[in-house]
Amino acid sequence: MKAMVSAIVFATICSYDVAHASSSTGSAARAPHGAKMLDSILQQPRTPQSDEVLRKSAPPPGAVRLSNRALAVVKSFMHGVRRAMPEGDQIAWIGWVKDQAVKGPNDTNWRSHGAGWVLGAYSRAQVPSDIIDTVHGVEIVFTTNDDPSSLTGKTIDVANHKFFVRD
Repeated sequence: MKAMVSAIVFATICSYDVAHASSSTGSAARAPHGAKMLDSILQQPRTPQSDEVLRKSAPPPGAVRLSNRALAVVKSFMHGVRRAMPEGDQIAWIGWVKDQAVKGPNDTNWRSHGAGWVLGAYSRAQVPSDIIDTVHGVEIVFTTNDDPSSLTGKTIDVANHKFFVRD
């Protein structure tokens, strides 16, 4: 999946995290700070190999649920993405990453956040259509580094500004 990173619009690039979804300023006000950065992301060419990597890491559509809190965060984030990239056709993404580093537009150093669930977006052109799920009207892709069946029947939720998986 490392080669696919440039195809993903990460929540951190938009200066966004779960905390912003419930803040008084909201994500839409924060998204334009990252718009220039979003425009400069180069997309990796989509290949049969990249599609296979995604298919192997994604549970079947309909297998994963979002809690109401997580759904609100995803909707808010995607609203911000669409404001920052109005010409783009983005699909929400929640995936497990082994390590993540964050550097805001005004930061000089990277901050490591370790492993965890990340909210981001893919360009629709970068993902095979058979892994795109629709949860309460939101098009989304779920991926994990483990066996994707481990997400089957699970709910992604939010607590303490972080995503987690529950039964």
